[in-house]
Amino acid sequence: MPAPPKDPTAFFAKLDRAEELIFNLRVAWADFAIDTDAYPVEFEDDPGGRTYRLSDALPVPVTMPLIAGDAIHNLRSALDHLAYRLVCVGTNSSGPFDKVYFPIAKLEKDRKAKLKKLETQLSRIAVKELEKIEANEGGSDELLWHLHCLNNIDKHRLLLTVNSQTRMQSMAPSQVRELAKNFLGIASIDSEHSHRAFLTESWKPAFDLNRGDRLAWVSEADVQEHMYFHFELAFGEPAALKGKPVVENLLNIHHRIRGYFMEFDRLGLL
Repeated sequence: MPAPPKDPTAFFAKLDRAEELIFNLRVAWADFAIDTDAYPVEFEDDPGGRTYRLSDALPVPVTMPLIAGDAIHNLRSALDHLAYRLVCVGTNSSGPFDKVYFPIAKLEKDRKAKLKKLETQLSRIAVKELEKIEANEGGSDELLWHLHCLNNIDKHRLLLTVNSQTRMQSMAPSQVRELAKNFLGIASIDSEHSHRAFLTESWKPAFDLNRGDRLAWVSEADVQEHMYFHFELAFGEPAALKGKPVVENLLNIHHRIRGYFMEFDRLGLL
């Protein structure tokens, strides 16, 4: 039986669904963290500066890991759909085929062994291209191994561990002035929104936020009327992703996978 004709709309459906879910997660997080004022900040002045702390910290809603888990599953499924399509084209058949999975493993030798099992069903070019994708721990495409781990976690228990964190805060006025002078070529920046426009890494990124957590200390010379802290949703597991922002990393994985799809399509392998 010949391979089924390519339907671009259906073929990218899992990726498109994942992208939609990631966007929904970003909106849901903004609604929670910003609109409900989930992480109000208070400050106290002390000799030489100002200390900022959380006056409260609401628990992360259960909807966050649920949406993240659905996005992760669709991303992982998209890779298996890609492998299945490559087998359909390689065998010039619509299947069905059993045990066709995109080759991902913790160890490089195990990933190569998984690809080896598929080789007889793939075109030579497809094998060559898949060999370039180092979807194993320590490989150039290690983020696919992270995706695989996340998907396994979500499949075997109800909730993926995610939590709140802050790793960005307003840049000090002296830093903004230095930036304006040396890089932007202007004398000063006079904007009521500059505290949000110019951000820097927090001095001590805080994960798993709780009431009373100390967020920052600012010297008296750099105390400003407005101070902004950027709160985001972060992975609590696996260890390689702990503390990394969920939306940013899922988008990176999505873009990488879409790139694979586009490249295989460009080569006429889909």
